[in-house]
Amino acid sequence: MLTNLTIYNPALIEDPDDQEEMGIEVVLIGQANLPNSDFNFYSQVYVKNEPDWSETIILPGVSWDKVFENGLYFQSAATLNYVIADYRGLGIDGWENGYNGLYFTITTSKDFSLFDQDFSVMWTQEHYIFRDELYTSITREEKSFGFNGWLVIDWHILKQLSAAISYRYSNNNMGVKGYSDGVFYSLKYSF
Repeated sequence: MLTNLTIYNPALIEDPDDQEEMGIEVVLIGQANLPNSDFNFYSQVYVKNEPDWSETIILPGVSWDKVFENGLYFQSAATLNYVIADYRGLGIDGWENGYNGLYFTITTSKDFSLFDQDFSVMWTQEHYIFRDELYTSITREEKSFGFNGWLVIDWHILKQLSAAISYRYSNNNMGVKGYSDGVFYSLKYSF
């Protein structure tokens, strides 16, 4: 019997002021704990819709997670990588939906207090390997191996409101060949 089902769902609206370029990105992450174990059935569904293309990545697999006595959280997951996409708006023909390699991820996070304020820090790194050559050509990544990651520090201003700064990076991933990085600022509201 499975115990402790967890589902996490961030959503992002890109370019809301430019209707011709407006896109929507939704990620649904879920895991169901196996009894008497730190192992889980794990799945992630990533959907991105732009005006001229769309892509859904489905990542079914297994994960292991644990909260240690000092409050440090650690998770790793290994999955298959399936892509369902429509690239016709980009003038691309020949793409066949299906298996697109493997996916591995590592996440660690920790809550802490500083100057009577509550903070959390999280680091995640994702690896994609054995990706289809046509896929990496379409995404301009050009390598079967790619990774991306981010380091985020959240300041929990109120119980439901946080301000965050994150450093994001990628190599042959996120639609860019080679290395790229950037710093992002955000406000987060938890329902």
